[in-house]
Amino acid sequence: MKKLRSGDPSNEPEPFDPVSGTWQRRLAIEERLRRKLNLSTPSDQLRRAALEVLGWAIEAADEDRSDAWYVRETGMGSAFVADRLLACEIRRSRLLVSVIGPVEDDALDKLGAEVVDDFKWIPGG
Repeated sequence: MKKLRSGDPSNEPEPFDPVSGTWQRRLAIEERLRRKLNLSTPSDQLRRAALEVLGWAIEAADEDRSDAWYVRETGMGSAFVADRLLACEIRRSRLLVSVIGPVEDDALDKLGAEVVDDFKWIPGG
């Protein structure tokens, strides 16, 4: 027999309601993500700025297509995926943002951005 802990997500109702076509809030998961983000980014100012970018990205994706994005928990924070693209990720006092298209070097310098080329190119993709 499985012992359920307090805040265990299996204690909560199913997250998707097929009748209304909406996702339900899962309070235990929200609290776990909140704790993880507080630990990974202890600065209130940095965490708030990162979450504002995340919120903007979610609103933009939701306006475009409300059924093609999600936020998932990662080992170090959370990631936002829109249309199969890792759009941004919050982890250990860092905000990683995917950018499509060239960005001028002076704009990157002004932002204090670091270019990380972790993505693989798929021919025809």
